[in-house]
Amino acid sequence: MELKPMSGFSTCCAGPKATFSPEAAAVPKKIKPTEVAVFIAALAAWWVIYQSLSEIAHYLTYSLFGLAEGSHLAAAVEFFIYDTPKVL
Repeated sequence: MELKPMSGFSTCCAGPKATFSPEAAAVPKKIKPTEVAVFIAALAAWWVIYQSLSEIAHYLTYSLFGLAEGSHLAAAVEFFIYDTPKVL
């Protein structure tokens, strides 16, 4: 069996090669104040929700869904609601 050199194969990337421009790479992207504000607001909202996960899970399980306290299903649902956002 004869092996062909890699240059003999045609691929989707076989087109003209991209050139690197050091001038374009040296210019950093400027961060806008609105981007910073949105990031800080999202971070604050995430922190508040993360700190309240236990209370949110308890409320949703027993008040909104109306499951009986002490049941296995209620405990499983409460744990699922409490733990799922941590994984995401």
